[in-house]
Amino acid sequence: MFDLTGGSLPEDVEVSPVGASRQFIENYTQDIQAYLKWRATDVSDVPADHWMVSMLTTLAQKVGYDLSRTVEDIYRRSGYLANEIAMTFGFTSQSNAGRIHIGDSGNKTVYLIGESPFRRGVTRSTPYWDMNPIRFLSHDSTNLTLGNNAESEDLIGLGLDVIEIDLGLLMLQYTLWMREQLASEEKYKRTPQMYVAMHVLPRLKFSQYAIAIMNRCCAIAEGLPVNNVPVRLSKSYIDRTASGQKIFETFTKIMLSKQTTFEKLIGTLPVPLVGTLGRATSVGQYAPTAQVTWALVLGRYNLLRYLWALGRVEPNHSKMYPINDIRRIIGRVTGANGMSSALDRRTLQDVTLKLDALLTQAMA
Repeated sequence: MFDLTGGSLPEDVEVSPVGASRQFIENYTQDIQAYLKWRATDVSDVPADHWMVSMLTTLAQKVGYDLSRTVEDIYRRSGYLANEIAMTFGFTSQSNAGRIHIGDSGNKTVYLIGESPFRRGVTRSTPYWDMNPIRFLSHDSTNLTLGNNAESEDLIGLGLDVIEIDLGLLMLQYTLWMREQLASEEKYKRTPQMYVAMHVLPRLKFSQYAIAIMNRCCAIAEGLPVNNVPVRLSKSYIDRTASGQKIFETFTKIMLSKQTTFEKLIGTLPVPLVGTLGRATSVGQYAPTAQVTWALVLGRYNLLRYLWALGRVEPNHSKMYPINDIRRIIGRVTGANGMSSALDRRTLQDVTLKLDALLTQAMA
């Protein structure tokens, strides 16, 4: 079931990408991994008052650096603090509606935080540099150019971003990194500002480009222009935008030419690292409170738009998503106190218009 209150999208219909799309995604993933490797070795930092540094400092003070604790215990202790952290920093959680955060360059972001379930298979030996504790759930960019920006700076002016923070995984990553620093014999230790700049923010790239690919297919289906924003490159990369455009035009054309299911649409679109859109767009577990549901719906907005733009749903398919339930949830959110208290008047008007348009599209 398509659960807007936090359930993962089903992946029981999973078709591996083949041919040109598989090669494109493999090359694109290698490009991003090379970028991340470079960022992890290129010494840089963020300002001392960066929100991530402040949040980690607060989290570490309450959870501590006791490296003898189990990984699961670190996860659990961090999760208990989700609502407290959300209230302190104006983030959105099950008990706190939060607010819109405006970056230095004017970009708007909703930060969604919750008590994420412990990830089985994560151990002390899991490389911290391979963890992805924060990721985009939604943004409006279709740009595929791999640039040097660690956060959402290359999405400025292109809509409202929704970013999900896995507190447990973030604290685990930070603890493992701190253990490495304490054991290091280097004269000059790395700082938390360096940790954020070199290991946390750059890994937003995987989710950023997964959503961008989805948005590009949606734009193609709706006959809208795609944005190929020039981005300053700090390293030599092959610009794969042109080859990607041909592949996703072909994918969109095939999807529009036949009846399909929403499951197939999320199980066949290839994206970097995780393979398919279904895995890239799953979310954590949340209670369906008014404080958090509005942010989850915004985080699903682009996905719903993609599904309804490309979907030629088989009318009698037993696994078709409950569209009426989705309409009901969107309708409830547009009048919810959570969203009205979190958004300024202008943003609230813009978001309401977007959701109304999505409802109209769903009813067509």
